[in-house]
Amino acid sequence: MHKRIYLPTSNTLSKKSLTLLKREILRINMRFIEEFIEGHNICPFSRCGRCVGAVGRRIYTEEITSETPVLTESFLKTLDKVAQNPKIEVMLCIFPWARLPAQSWQYFTEHVRNAVNKRQNKIVYAAAAFHPELDYNDDTPDRAVTFFRKAPDPSVQLVRLDTLDSAGAGTPDTTVANLELITAILAGNMPPKTPKTITEIVTNDNFAMLHKHGIQKLKTQLQDIYKDREESIQAILNNEIPERTKQNTFCSIPLTNEVRKKIEAQGLACRRDSLSS
Repeated sequence: MHKRIYLPTSNTLSKKSLTLLKREILRINMRFIEEFIEGHNICPFSRCGRCVGAVGRRIYTEEITSETPVLTESFLKTLDKVAQNPKIEVMLCIFPWARLPAQSWQYFTEHVRNAVNKRQNKIVYAAAAFHPELDYNDDTPDRAVTFFRKAPDPSVQLVRLDTLDSAGAGTPDTTVANLELITAILAGNMPPKTPKTITEIVTNDNFAMLHKHGIQKLKTQLQDIYKDREESIQAILNNEIPERTKQNTFCSIPLTNEVRKKIEAQGLACRRDSLSS
């Protein structure tokens, strides 16, 4: 079984070590995104979203030990800025210093979502919990969803409700009832209904892919990413340079007119001002 290395409290680390740890955590997270999520087309909008700058990632050094901690003002202010920037449609908050087990992490994710929405005085986000120890079951599409969220570090994914609407997630408005439905969908508890939404189609496609490739093959791929994390972190704590460090680019495809048309054809909310540089 995968055994995670828990990081020393950030204020006990040297500035150099902390910088190296953050860099490696982002690199390893990108491996998870590019090789696992995008490599198996688990989220068909992931690559496009990254390439048009609609996806943000940020590391937080808070040592989360409670399901409902008092969230720091600096943490909430960074999310306020994201909430007020409609170009950022998905925000991935990575918590490498978190010490909560997977089940508790689900409650922490709800706590973050509720806190952020409350500060905006409206319901802006749905949220999904990512954690390396998430339980899953591969006997139904809905119960297998959490397998695809076994990220190398505990993370909270915030997704704008209007982005889910534009992607055809089956949520016609942003009432509390629909927030509960979206939360259930993100947690893998999709209620059966027709017609099928994009979320349901993706869930079923991922389930088919899981059984086509075999869950053991995908677990082996995840284990290699986890191993990369542990080896890299241990090397930094030993004042060494991680052997598997490699260059990662945030956008690996050129934003040509042809690519732009493909992105827009996929239904992603792409804005031309975010594509121009």
